[in-house]
Amino acid sequence: MSIAYNLSAIDILNIFDDIPKIWETALEELSMFEEEYQIKLPDMFKKFMESASKILETADIWIHKPEFFYDEIEITISEILKESEAIEESDEYYTFWKASREHWNDLTDDYLEIGSDYGAGIAYFGIQKKDLNQENPPVYHRFETDSLFDEWKLLSKHLSDYFLTVICDALAGAEYDTAQEILQKYHWKYTIYESDSEMETILSEYGIDFSHLLHLFSFHATIDKDWISCCYDKNQNVFFLFWNIRQQKKIIAIYK
Repeated sequence: MSIAYNLSAIDILNIFDDIPKIWETALEELSMFEEEYQIKLPDMFKKFMESASKILETADIWIHKPEFFYDEIEITISEILKESEAIEESDEYYTFWKASREHWNDLTDDYLEIGSDYGAGIAYFGIQKKDLNQENPPVYHRFETDSLFDEWKLLSKHLSDYFLTVICDALAGAEYDTAQEILQKYHWKYTIYESDSEMETILSEYGIDFSHLLHLFSFHATIDKDWISCCYDKNQNVFFLFWNIRQQKKIIAIYK
């Protein structure tokens, strides 16, 4: 069978391996980060950072050194204290200021922040620090308006699914045409099929079994039934993206 259904995010990046990488020194810098914080990052995370190409320049992930939530709190406290001698008790940063950092885990969990919604920057995505020893840990999110004491909400049960969503959303170009523009610069072609007859023809012509598609969440989903998916025809070098969001259905073929 020439159709590959169980694609990983790395598999997809490897399909478009002629696209320049974003972070050429990823492994070196992440190794220094691990040493600085005395942690071990998931190999999957490091491999993705190393492989990430310019099609992800406006995606909902940071292709640079990650940050810890506690560090972000500490930086904000320092900035407040540059403007005033003390932090008001009504400010939620006051509790963190008065507590030593080693006791902050009594107040809230620490997270490795790995992304945010590009552009608006009102939602942040991260891995719980205590989960970093897992190869494929869950990914959580918080909103800018959330209290520092609020628990982060589960976004994806697995880091691998988060990566897949990030890259499929980027390739779909729901908000930004970055991926399409970059791919076209390197002579990849985009064809979008939106009518039922066109989509049925594509499924039949390439022998794509709809029941084998893995349904992924999308950052653009509005209801639980919304999904995105993908597959790849290895023989003809055609990547297919399936979009079923907000009652809009389409198939995007990317090929050379």
